[in-house]
Amino acid sequence: MAKWKEPTTEVAVTDVDPRARMKEIRAEVKAFLKGDTLGLAHLGDLPNTMEDARRVIIATQDLLEIERDKHRKATTHICELVHLYDEVSGYNEEMMNTIMNQGREIMHLQQLNGHHEQEIAATRRDAQVKRQERDAVLTTMKLMNGQPDNSARDLYNALTRPLPMMAMGLSNKDRI
Repeated sequence: MAKWKEPTTEVAVTDVDPRARMKEIRAEVKAFLKGDTLGLAHLGDLPNTMEDARRVIIATQDLLEIERDKHRKATTHICELVHLYDEVSGYNEEMMNTIMNQGREIMHLQQLNGHHEQEIAATRRDAQVKRQERDAVLTTMKLMNGQPDNSARDLYNALTRPLPMMAMGLSNKDRI
């Protein structure tokens, strides 16, 4: 460990610009704090005069204030990011719940759609049966009244009758 060196109290005879010397001291203190020891064991070895000792203290305090400001700004940024992360997490949970609810609604609607399709198919089957029963009743009534049964011929004519293509805006060339 280095021995304590008493700063001299005598005023240096050389005319040194105080601003230039302060810049030099600031640079030396900054270099020392960054790890460039300049051959010094501690900052107490740096000043040669009381004025330089005051400059070292001022430079150290200024660097400390700068670091505190950086720390304060970084802490503020981190707090903002944490707050933003919490908001995004809450929004994410909310969206996941919404998606799950919509998924359940879609499944429910698909089940309802399946039931409706089954009901439509059953209704169509019932309607077909009713038509067949109606046709059978009409045929029976015609036969009982002595009218000829033209149901097979009517069916053939209905199936082979040409479609009115002009109404659909198609020409005869488009017919199959």
